[in-house]
Amino acid sequence: MTLSITIAAVGLVVVLLCPARLSGFFGALTAVFLAGLIPSNTPPRDVILYALLGAVIVMFLGLLRSARYVEIRRTNPWIIAFVVVVTLRQLVEVQWPYSLRVGVTGAGIILVSVLASQEWTDKRGRERDLLVWSLPVLVIVEFCLAWSEEFGGAKALWPLSNGTDVIGSRYNTVLSSLPGRALGSTGQPIPLGALACAGLVVCIWLLIERRRYGYIAIAGLAVATLIFAGSRTAIIAAMVATLYLLLTRSRLSSIPLYLAGGGLLLIGLFNSSILDLLGFSDFSDSTSYSHRVGVLGYVPELLNRGSLEFLFGSGYTTIANALQNSSAGSDGITVFDQEYVRTAWGSGLLGLVLLAGVLISGWRRSDKLGRMLLIVMAILFASWDALGWNMAFTIFAIAASRYTTRREVTTDKEELSPNSTVSRAPTSRTSR
Repeated sequence: MTLSITIAAVGLVVVLLCPARLSGFFGALTAVFLAGLIPSNTPPRDVILYALLGAVIVMFLGLLRSARYVEIRRTNPWIIAFVVVVTLRQLVEVQWPYSLRVGVTGAGIILVSVLASQEWTDKRGRERDLLVWSLPVLVIVEFCLAWSEEFGGAKALWPLSNGTDVIGSRYNTVLSSLPGRALGSTGQPIPLGALACAGLVVCIWLLIERRRYGYIAIAGLAVATLIFAGSRTAIIAAMVATLYLLLTRSRLSSIPLYLAGGGLLLIGLFNSSILDLLGFSDFSDSTSYSHRVGVLGYVPELLNRGSLEFLFGSGYTTIANALQNSSAGSDGITVFDQEYVRTAWGSGLLGLVLLAGVLISGWRRSDKLGRMLLIVMAILFASWDALGWNMAFTIFAIAASRYTTRREVTTDKEELSPNSTVSRAPTSRTSR
């Protein structure tokens, strides 16, 4: 409880004392740190509730102070609609006091979405990017925590939800020589890998797009944290997002060469021991793989429900019971670990359509960094119930809410040349 109150209190002081034009930015920044350091499912319920309330209060005050600098029309309506539907669907099936947590969570994600869609600049016009200011810092924190678990004998900041914290019981398939899979501050190895992956993507974007070579060190810490977490899906997501960035920076004529080179690289990987070193040799035999494949067995049940359940879902609280009482995917795990199926089960076709709308609209309105993170989240959705975790939901909302208002030009030389036929266009605001 002390940690959540301290972070919220520091954020509150900063929001109240900073220039009004940046108060909303620091409010959202506080929410990101709270989501990263106070996980949704492992700490005591009062700790989680204090973190959620603190985030909402700080963001709301930040929004009030910076109201004259905020353009609500920039907000992505799809993410707002999705959050409202998911929140209302959960509210009708839970009782007090858990309903308070559900409502505060929904309000927090909406506030994050509104604030993340704004352009935050100081008096000198220097931009403040929410992801750049938060995720690299969280990577450093998570690396230190994970390192202390792996090599210092320290207990995780938040133990597993069953109360145990024996790192040797969590076999690390990515690097078997490690004692086990670390938890960091996220309470589970999978969200730790997701957070490290998101931080790595931000660092790669800064290195390639902004030439901020100092972030090489933080990128290295993110890779190490990914290995400590032992999340193979997060490793794949980071690779795909990086490939997207490289392809978008290439000339059209070079794309076939990249694709051919990528194909040869994949062939080489599958015929070498590199995949074995990354923990993919026995992937199809693992419990994680069998559970996620088993979850797909619920797709026929999704289609055969009654009309109301098909459209609006069966509710999120029915998932555990469904997994325990069905032969499909019943391996003792009481969560789907698959966000697409989870959303379709909990909030029906309506929720699934809105989730697709968030991904599509977020892709169309965002910059390269936002798109890279949407790629990461879309891949993680296939193997993790990501939106059941505030940290993942927050990152997803920020990525889908980023709003690019200006377009790139080819070069400054072309723009300034009096004989250039390139039409003048505003420069890109990809450093949001």
